[in-house]
Amino acid sequence: MTGGSVPHNATWMCAGIHCEIHQVDEPNPGYRGCGECFHLFRSARELRMAHRKVHRELYESLKPRPWFSNEWVTGRLRYWWGMLSVRAGKIWTCPLCTHDF
Repeated sequence: MTGGSVPHNATWMCAGIHCEIHQVDEPNPGYRGCGECFHLFRSARELRMAHRKVHRELYESLKPRPWFSNEWVTGRLRYWWGMLSVRAGKIWTCPLCTHDF
């Protein structure tokens, strides 16, 4: 079976719209699509949420330093403010496969 939201392997019939990350065919149209994994972000909000999720997982994987200097606190505040205020038009890489849009 091919097409739709049912996970399946890519075939020649759906090669242009098949998302390699989720193994489903993406419907058109959408906000922005990745050129490598073909995942389609349906809205700017969905793109921002995926971007924030990837950065949050990366941040949580890093061990916090045992000291708290002014540079460390300022850097973390600047990082979190950047994640909260990111605009979808400023995201240039796919959060799922890190390929450029």
